[in-house]
Amino acid sequence: MVTEYSYTRMSSSTTAAPPGYRALRESVAKVRLPGMAHVLLAGTDAVAWLQGQTTNDVADLSPDHAVDFCLIEPTGQLRAICRAWRVPEGVIIGTQSPELIEQRVERFVIMEDVEASRVGEQTVCLQGPQAEAVGGRWALPSDRTGSGGWEIIGPAASPDAPELSEEGYELATLEAGIPLFGVDTSPKTLPPELGAAFVSSYVSYQKGCYVGQEVLMRIYSRGHTNKTWVGLKLESDVDRGTSVLHDGKDVGKVHRTALSPTHGWIASATLRNQATTPGTRVAIADTSAEVVEMPFDR
Repeated sequence: MVTEYSYTRMSSSTTAAPPGYRALRESVAKVRLPGMAHVLLAGTDAVAWLQGQTTNDVADLSPDHAVDFCLIEPTGQLRAICRAWRVPEGVIIGTQSPELIEQRVERFVIMEDVEASRVGEQTVCLQGPQAEAVGGRWALPSDRTGSGGWEIIGPAASPDAPELSEEGYELATLEAGIPLFGVDTSPKTLPPELGAAFVSSYVSYQKGCYVGQEVLMRIYSRGHTNKTWVGLKLESDVDRGTSVLHDGKDVGKVHRTALSPTHGWIASATLRNQATTPGTRVAIADTSAEVVEMPFDR
């Protein structure tokens, strides 16, 4: 069962930055990762087996550099958004869909030496330009908010840093163009629909075969999908799920909104491609918005 992000929309009366947001952007903040779990893939064939499952090239994993990837169906639909690191014990994978990894190991590992186990230790996520690794069984570099930082798994010191609120996490990930699984995605989402910035980090079109590769390569050769995840600069706040209109036609729905100190009211939406050119004006309920390419912070 996939654990999805628990969404709470910011109040339209909010004027100040959410708790912990300034610390995140200027120094360091502790961040909760809703639904995040870590799986350890152990065994001599762990990396080679994982390479045949992932949309990105994981052959050169290291503890100093995270590799992002998706797990998709043979038909191309997105089933998990993941981040992986190489550690002495094997490969650590951070995801909101740990059950999917465990199921694939159970189903598709035949003769290979691969075992999956849930990492049960407490995880401390420190984000911000001054974040530092502070102990733990594994200290793994990880940018979850657009400000850089670390995921520290296992016993670790808890620094005297503000905790980023749920509203702050919502805002930071939206500004950074980081999609939230189950909020900005659906069971029908194809990874290329999440935009060029996402694809550049999560998909390799040069690696070898993997589950679902044929579909993504067909989209790549065609040059586009029919819809794209984009940002919206709103004139005023709107409700989640509100229809987006372009030339009087419904071209998509708003996924989430946040009030940015830099950009004002912003939102994410997946729109038909006729409405995704940056600068396009769209109508949403009683207000309007300008389409921007993700991320907002460039």
